[in-house]
Amino acid sequence: MKRGVLISILIICIIVGGFFVIRAMNQAEDVALSDDFTSRFLDTTVETDQGFHYFESGNGKFSMWLPENFKINDRGAQYVSKEQYESFIANSNTNDHLRQSIVVFYEGERSAEDIEFALNDLLEDSSYENEYQEDTNETMVFYHGSSYTEVEGTDVTNGSPNANTPNSYFALVTNTTKERYFTIRFNGVCEKGEDCSEPYKEMEKTFSTILKSIKFE
Repeated sequence: MKRGVLISILIICIIVGGFFVIRAMNQAEDVALSDDFTSRFLDTTVETDQGFHYFESGNGKFSMWLPENFKINDRGAQYVSKEQYESFIANSNTNDHLRQSIVVFYEGERSAEDIEFALNDLLEDSSYENEYQEDTNETMVFYHGSSYTEVEGTDVTNGSPNANTPNSYFALVTNTTKERYFTIRFNGVCEKGEDCSEPYKEMEKTFSTILKSIKFE
């Protein structure tokens, strides 16, 4: 089974089921810091934008800013860390009507062909008609985009981000020498009958901040 199909199934489970996130969490609570497992990866001495914490991966290969209203799941295979591989799933359920998830994968010691395959897999899984943008800096390349995702049972449809406010964001980040890469999927599912257009707009800001914070160590 293709990795993209497996990831799709995984994300459906996350955004529909919430993976044991406690619904009664107080919105004002710093979920990340108050969670024993998540807080192990946070360094509060590093300055970040308000509402975020500095996160360093368990294998020390990358860092990013984690929103304070998310916690990393530590059950089963939802968090895995090895020398050249790390993955985790983080959830937020602090909004009464919107369930959000962040799914991260990191792989090192890869070839350019591996990274091209991973990008194609990501686009097939998360994009609308393979639409994405590419940005670069001195050391990194960012392939990123968004879509409007609808979930019906186990069926996921990625629609145009121009037709509706996007609720699904994705990116593949690699170094310019194409030796390692990082993928992130940021998804939100609104309860039926609720208007989540404003929270969806906040998701865009959150994703943009996370994307700019990603660094390889």
